[in-house]
Amino acid sequence: MLTRTASPFTMGIPATVRSCADLVSILLLTVIQTGTLGWKLDNRNIMYTNQDISYECPINTMCRCASLPNETALLEINCNEVSLYKFPEFLHGTIKHIDMSRTFIHNVDDETFQGLRLESLKLVDNKIQDISEKSFNFMQHSLVSLDLSDNQLQGLPLDSLKNVHTLSRLVAQRNNIHHLDGNWGGLADSLRSLHISGNSISEVSFYTHDEKRQNHTAPNSQASIINAKQFSQYPPGTPGMGQQQQQQQQQQPGATTVNGQQQQGIKPFAKLKKLVWLDISSNRIAHISPNTFPKSLVTIDLSKNILSQFPTAFLEHLHDLRVLSLKDNLIAKLDGSPVPAGPTRIRLEKLDLSLNLVEEIPPLLFNGSVRIKAINFDKNFIRHLEADTFQGLNIVHMVLAFNFIESIDDGAFGSLENSLEYLDLERNRLTVVPAAIGRLNRLRYLYLTSNELTHIPDQPEPLLPTTLKVLSLSGNNFTAIPMDALSNCTELSYLNMGYNKIADIEENAFAGWGSNLQTLLLRNNKITSLNYGAFNGLDTIKEISLSFNDIHYVHPNVFDNVSSTLKILELSFGIYREEYPGEALAVLTELMWLGLDNNNLKTLPDGALSTLGQLTYVNLAFNRIVAIPRWLFRSDIHRNLVEIDLSFNQLEDLPSATFDSLELIQIINLSSNKLRTMQKNALHDLPYLTYVDLSYNALQNISEGAFSYLPSLLSVDLMHNELATLSLKVFRQVSNATTPMRLNISSNAIEFLDGDVNSLLYVYSLDASHNQLQDTTVFRALAFSLRILYLNWNNFTTLGNHAFGDLQILEILNLAHNNISSLRRRSFAGLMNLQEFDLSHNRIESLQIEQFSPLKKLRLLRLNNNRLRTIPRDTFLNTRIEFLDLSNNQFVAWQATAFADIGFTLRSIQFDNNLLEFLDPYMFTSTQFLLELNLAGNLIKLIPDNAFANLNNLTVLDLSYNQLMPVNFRELFVNVPRLRVLSLRSTGIYRLPTLALPQLASLDVSNNNLQEIDSQEELFFLRELHIQENKVNNISNLLRNLPPALRVLDISRNPIRKISFHDFALSRRLEELFIEDIKIVNPDIFIKLHNLKKLRISAQHNFSELVSKLRGLQELYVTIYDEHLGDGLFTSRMHANTKLNVVEITGRRLVSISSNAFQGLARNHDLKLRIRNTMVNDLPPGVFYALKYIPRLSIDLSDNLLAALAPDSFYPNASSWDAVGTRSVIGGLDVSNNPLQCECGLVWLGHWLRRWLRETAQVNLIPKDEMKQMIRRAKRSTCTDPLTGKRLPFLEIFPEDLLCHASALSSLALKLRFRFMLLCLNMLLVVLHKSRTLVL
Repeated sequence: MLTRTASPFTMGIPATVRSCADLVSILLLTVIQTGTLGWKLDNRNIMYTNQDISYECPINTMCRCASLPNETALLEINCNEVSLYKFPEFLHGTIKHIDMSRTFIHNVDDETFQGLRLESLKLVDNKIQDISEKSFNFMQHSLVSLDLSDNQLQGLPLDSLKNVHTLSRLVAQRNNIHHLDGNWGGLADSLRSLHISGNSISEVSFYTHDEKRQNHTAPNSQASIINAKQFSQYPPGTPGMGQQQQQQQQQQPGATTVNGQQQQGIKPFAKLKKLVWLDISSNRIAHISPNTFPKSLVTIDLSKNILSQFPTAFLEHLHDLRVLSLKDNLIAKLDGSPVPAGPTRIRLEKLDLSLNLVEEIPPLLFNGSVRIKAINFDKNFIRHLEADTFQGLNIVHMVLAFNFIESIDDGAFGSLENSLEYLDLERNRLTVVPAAIGRLNRLRYLYLTSNELTHIPDQPEPLLPTTLKVLSLSGNNFTAIPMDALSNCTELSYLNMGYNKIADIEENAFAGWGSNLQTLLLRNNKITSLNYGAFNGLDTIKEISLSFNDIHYVHPNVFDNVSSTLKILELSFGIYREEYPGEALAVLTELMWLGLDNNNLKTLPDGALSTLGQLTYVNLAFNRIVAIPRWLFRSDIHRNLVEIDLSFNQLEDLPSATFDSLELIQIINLSSNKLRTMQKNALHDLPYLTYVDLSYNALQNISEGAFSYLPSLLSVDLMHNELATLSLKVFRQVSNATTPMRLNISSNAIEFLDGDVNSLLYVYSLDASHNQLQDTTVFRALAFSLRILYLNWNNFTTLGNHAFGDLQILEILNLAHNNISSLRRRSFAGLMNLQEFDLSHNRIESLQIEQFSPLKKLRLLRLNNNRLRTIPRDTFLNTRIEFLDLSNNQFVAWQATAFADIGFTLRSIQFDNNLLEFLDPYMFTSTQFLLELNLAGNLIKLIPDNAFANLNNLTVLDLSYNQLMPVNFRELFVNVPRLRVLSLRSTGIYRLPTLALPQLASLDVSNNNLQEIDSQEELFFLRELHIQENKVNNISNLLRNLPPALRVLDISRNPIRKISFHDFALSRRLEELFIEDIKIVNPDIFIKLHNLKKLRISAQHNFSELVSKLRGLQELYVTIYDEHLGDGLFTSRMHANTKLNVVEITGRRLVSISSNAFQGLARNHDLKLRIRNTMVNDLPPGVFYALKYIPRLSIDLSDNLLAALAPDSFYPNASSWDAVGTRSVIGGLDVSNNPLQCECGLVWLGHWLRRWLRETAQVNLIPKDEMKQMIRRAKRSTCTDPLTGKRLPFLEIFPEDLLCHASALSSLALKLRFRFMLLCLNMLLVVLHKSRTLVL
């Protein structure tokens, strides 16, 4: 269920309109009609909504399988979010679809899918680095769709796919792919859709002497390594490239000549004859040459690259192109025509140029050689539109929002008079409605939101077209609804006048022109009263929003004229009085959606909702309601009610039959109240109830049968209450066997849990963590349904034989952070289906022989942070352990004998922070299939050359924090040729020789004694190097010895004396550079790092000049060593850095910040500003106000020493924020972990956070789980109660809680200044007193 979704009454209106309103969910209405709810709690509940039969998989019960109706043949397997380290055995040849996403699988080998003729394969968000050449051999004529997104591939697995002739869709988003070279084979004739966004591709033409290339996910032969070397070593024109290499490049076959110059390279896309959709967004492409793409393309997404020019050349032959996205690049000018002069040859459905650097749109854009149906210039820097700008383009849909447009020529939309239907001019600087708009005869959607309009003057020719259906004038300076200007707009169905200065709705204001109006938004005005006749003339109105006003008076008959049509009424933050406006609302008999949250309501009449028989959703959250009247919800009236939100009130009791027999109710939210008791039948006879939230209350007693006859219940949340005892008898006839429920009773004080039940209770997940439980036998009544059990952070001390009874289908058990010191040999008998077991952070000193042998399906075992010294033989007998964590124990020797029983299945072992002193080759003879080995933080000094002789499959090795004697690394690593991640951090090494690790992708040698390193140029796949905190003083030598393909480099805190202009020439592909505590004199050293996305650096005198060279920079981390952050750091030079998403400022010496400190960041579009871990205790007025035009800004002030926080740091003055709202910091405000005291001067912050939650939900479609995360985030910002010393969330603090006068919200700045004056006066008195004492 969405917190706020689209209404059926606005389905014809574009999403930009629907996103402005809190409307009834289409999904919710579908539920009402069909009686079903598409909940997806996890993969154990119905996941294949289009399949009739879903069941546990025979390969693994944590997976789900599906078959067609009336058939037994296995068709689909879904192991989504199952913690697998190796693929299960697929024994059913009928399988057509596999989803193995969000696991820990590293590679795909020849036998993984042997015998399977799959049609679709999804391997998203794993750790896959290697796909063998024969992986898809059995799918050569069946595989249609392959998704490899969010893995660690450095190239597309083309060698594996070259013989697949049916693949139509290939997705490999968010990997580490840096090139596309290789043999495309059969894909050339089958591939129609290719998605490779979010990688490191900087070139789409490749410089290689041979078109046939290796599988770049795994160079398995010497020949492939040589090819990789030729690709990665020298891009063309690289300084230092030898003459022989240059000649070799010049003689490449397939080179073409353009403008007299030879262009080397292969254009892999050109081979894909049937490709229609190409997504190559979020890479680092700076240039595209002609004929790069195949003529068949219909859609190209090049957004979020670093193109600086409109790519005219490549469009010349793409006659079928319909959608082109160039969003979020560095395009500043739009010169020239995309095709030679002549007849129109390109007809685009959509052209997206948003988030670029365009300041001017030239007249006759594209010379009329293109027809564009929809064009987007959102978030550029355009100031003026000239005449005939769009001449001949035939545009229907145009977005010019979030620019700086001050004027529009009367003829700007010439030739669009009879085509343009949609025009968005939101967040510009228009002071008048442009006359050009009035000439648009077909305009239906017009957005003038957040400009500087005050009125719409009368003109001989109307400024607003009569064809308008949707109009937004919100965020301007209107003092009244412009009735005269709207009088001719009789077809208008949507009007947004929110965020203006309208004080009154005149009687009959809508008469004569508002008869077709269905949505009216008047949020955030200055309306104080709703008088009779205010809504006269709204004959078909469906939705009215009056939120964020200060309405004190509501005429009892104000809604009479709309009572038969109104479906949605929003009064959030609207009625500042204690009484419910029952008389006015009683007539709304057709109302479906009622929002009365965030008001000051304290009491509700017994029949408050008795006339609202069509209600499906009611929101009364964030009020001061102390009790729910017995007859507030009536089953004979509220037959359509689906969701009730009463969270964040003052409820103390939940009496019997409060929600009795509501036929369709599905969601009840009672979280964050003061409930102490739940009486019997408090939730009774609710056949479709699926979700109940009672978290963050003060529950001490829940009566037996409080939850009764709730057969569809899926989730009950009781966490963060004060329960000391709990009986499962509180549930009677609750849940069902098909979709068992999730029960969360964590963070209480439960010492005794009565496990007896009165009726069958189906619970698949029980979270009882953070309690005081000591008895493990109380869960036996749930044995037939319980699969997940969290018992971490309790008081278990010993586990006897058969400790949990026969929980035969339990799959996950967490006993971490208890006081367990003793285990019996048969402690875990009866848990035969257990797969994931956490015993970490206990006091276990020994394990028994065959300790885990009853756990025949155990795959993941955590024993870290105990007191183990040894593991007896046969401890792991009969198990299938894939991941084993033995870190932070007291082992002095490697447990080779114990590991022998799991040697065939074990893939990852964590053995760090023990007392291991030596390694020898015999230690790993029984664990030859290991992929991950962590030996960090032991006492290892000597490592024999053949220590890893039996670990040929190893991909991750961590030897950090061992004080190693001199080691022959070159010989040592010969036996681990597949190693991809190596950490030698803090090992005391003085020299790093050339490493023979052809697949190494990440190397950490930080915090050692290295002055330089030997050549590592043959590490062709090395992506990351961390060499910070060493003794490197010559960066030229360092960079010369690194492979040019390097993407991440950390050289922070080295004694580097000088960095020259040419040093980074060989590392121009860098995407992340960490260079803290290194002084940089030459401001141009970064000028060649066009691909750089992330920079960590220390503040210095030429900081702005340095950073301004990096126009594509996305993340900037700055360490400040001065006490004051002035206006010289982020200067206007940084206005070129418009792509910054994250700016983080840290520094333990930083005490104060200038009010003009952030002026240089004002031109960004989506910025997360973090000021963390400083000594700052106050912020000056206006410090963040310079960022007011950033469309999406979030501010993180956590982990500082803030003692005060005033609204005038974010707004022009302390009293204006309530009129503006929270939209200027729409990403949120975090002040957690500061020493703030709960006092009246901070009451505004609680009000701000509550309003932020509400306004954010109105702007975006927010799923319920995401909304809960936002609430948790808001609750992190706390203050200290001076009376109790407890930390209280600002979110739950109201003026009356601190006995504050209402003026505390509006006079804070004056109060703070008065305090400052008093402080100064006190200091003066002290000085005078001391002076007088000295005189005497």
